[in-house]
Amino acid sequence: MEDSNVFLYNGTGMSEITDKYISIQEDLQSAYDSMKALYDNRLMGTTEWTGSGKEIAAAFMDLVLQYHKDLLDNKDGKPIQAAIDTLLEAQTNIGDITTNIPSYAELEAIE
Repeated sequence: MEDSNVFLYNGTGMSEITDKYISIQEDLQSAYDSMKALYDNRLMGTTEWTGSGKEIAAAFMDLVLQYHKDLLDNKDGKPIQAAIDTLLEAQTNIGDITTNIPSYAELEAIE
């Protein structure tokens, strides 16, 4: 019997989501670091770029850097890290429920 009010925790799914957020954070940090180095060393730190081309490129890169930085760390904290922390905490809390509450075992037995 299938009951739409029954919730069964899927630890694998939660772990996959957490892993994806960690990967997003790592990729975003890598992209930010690469863009910052390019901005500092190849655009602003050299005379190869001049005039309006340099100004336009600098404005674009500055916007991208601000966007990436805001996702990694903004005035309200670190949103991606907060999501990772919340998912890890949820996994711990749900793990406690699935292990320590006998009625949950009864729900798992429902087919």
